[in-house]
Amino acid sequence: MSLSLTGVKRTFNASFTLSLDMKVDNGITILFGPSGCGKTSALRLIAGLLMPDEGRIQFDEVVLFDAQSSVTIPVHERHVGFMFQHPSLFPHMTVEANIGYGAGPGDEAEKWIAQFQLTDLRSRYPRELSGGEMQRVALARSLAARPRLLLLDEPFSALDERRRRAFQTDLLRLKEETDIPILLVTHNLNEAFSLADRLIVLDEGRIVESYDAISLFSHPQRRVTAELLGVENLMPCEVKDITDTVMVVSIEACDFQVEPDTRFRAGERIWLGIRAVDVRLIVTDEPRENEVTATIHRIIPSVASNQILLSVDGSTQDYDLIMDLDDHHCTQHMIKPGGRIRVALKRSKVFLCS
Repeated sequence: MSLSLTGVKRTFNASFTLSLDMKVDNGITILFGPSGCGKTSALRLIAGLLMPDEGRIQFDEVVLFDAQSSVTIPVHERHVGFMFQHPSLFPHMTVEANIGYGAGPGDEAEKWIAQFQLTDLRSRYPRELSGGEMQRVALARSLAARPRLLLLDEPFSALDERRRRAFQTDLLRLKEETDIPILLVTHNLNEAFSLADRLIVLDEGRIVESYDAISLFSHPQRRVTAELLGVENLMPCEVKDITDTVMVVSIEACDFQVEPDTRFRAGERIWLGIRAVDVRLIVTDEPRENEVTATIHRIIPSVASNQILLSVDGSTQDYDLIMDLDDHHCTQHMIKPGGRIRVALKRSKVFLCS
């Protein structure tokens, strides 16, 4: 099953127009971007809660909206499950009644009560549930109506870390057990990385990039995408030389060898990117590819690791590179501000973007 949006536009005011050309297939597609970029409005356009000014929305062979031919399928006939950011449960109904409301024929409600382990909660009212329990009930209610497409708007935003992980597990299991395309909105990078089969990056009302999640996380094609996806190291550079097997790019202090990228030509000014976790500390005397010597400018502690800010030899910047290093290795190798170390940028982990 597949959802497609072609030339869909909705103008909200003089300064903001949402423009969408995208496709959602089976699995989990993440619509990712900063707050206010139009993610929730995109879901509302698909569900029929907002009307586009132009364009076409189609699910498989069924046209849900087409401005040119004046086709508009009503909300209740689109067979779309929509789970809002804050669970909109009926306060006067029990868990069982909420899930059964609008459920498909047969034992559809019972199926999802069991699926999401809600049997012991079936007689409770929403006011008697925790935030995670309400989210599970809301998702079960959406699925009990037998939707052909599931839309989730920031479903984890009100949950603590433990309940967030549990609900993500529910969602991944749902993906494996059904063939319903799932479009999930988030601005949380960890959620996107944990769940996405495909990633659509939205910024200022426009799709910046859309690709399979692993490729887009590891090698974004545009600087704005890299910034939104949390790449710590983005450095302006110039393409110095290109062959069939290697491309040489130059930053202020040194040259790096990267994989050839046919988008760029010698002399072009572009951006070199690498994640902090892929900047590797060299602890032997053996020379490495893309090796640089640097001075430790500052150490910023964090929960899982430390961010080491490095000033590359020959640079005029306070720092050029950020490297992730855990406490054990910081202690073992005496990593301290002012110290000098060697690091390497693995060629396969470096990417170029426009």
